[in-house]
Amino acid sequence: MKKENRNQLERIRKFGEVFTPDKTVEDMLSLNNDEFIRFDARVLEPACGDGNFLDPILKLRTNRINKLFKNNKLSYEKALFKSISSLYGVDILEDNIEKCILRLHNTCKKSYQNTFKDTIDLEFLKVLKLVLEKNIIQGDALKFTNKDKKPLFFFEWVMLGKGNVKIREFEFVEIADFDQSRPTLFSKREVNDLGESVFSPQPSYEYELIYFKNISPDFFNN
Repeated sequence: MKKENRNQLERIRKFGEVFTPDKTVEDMLSLNNDEFIRFDARVLEPACGDGNFLDPILKLRTNRINKLFKNNKLSYEKALFKSISSLYGVDILEDNIEKCILRLHNTCKKSYQNTFKDTIDLEFLKVLKLVLEKNIIQGDALKFTNKDKKPLFFFEWVMLGKGNVKIREFEFVEIADFDQSRPTLFSKREVNDLGESVFSPQPSYEYELIYFKNISPDFFNN
């Protein structure tokens, strides 16, 4: 048996890693296509693998963005930011997380470059990469812990007027109640007059407003 096949069998035995076939993914997404193509509809894949579900969802969104905003670069960038910042994934294996982040970022980059050619903003692509690194996390979604066995946290990104973003951090165990009568970070989003999401848990940390293209690693280290 080839080493690659042995490694695959070992991952299946140890981690139960079996990727969903592309056709099955397509069929499943078609059941709720109208929701998935919404730029701000949050999607959590608790065993994201290399992005088998998240990337097709992102491609649905980038196709829509291209149709709506191909002649308006700033609106395109805002929609792309919303589309990326509302996708979340957890996986127990580090290499899957790396592949998922790279895959999603490449989908964004390809769409962005195809639309705006030589006028793309390379710094904006770095912002998208940072958001992905915050949203796609190595950990155990069943135990609500990250790779270091510490509590798993997720970021909420809400774009308000003029491109300013409100960022709040929530502990996963506090928002993992998927009771339909109790809104959470990953249920259908409703906002109040201040642009704040309406759901019960309180954030563990709330950041100052920042323009979406100015987000950087230093912003989270202050």
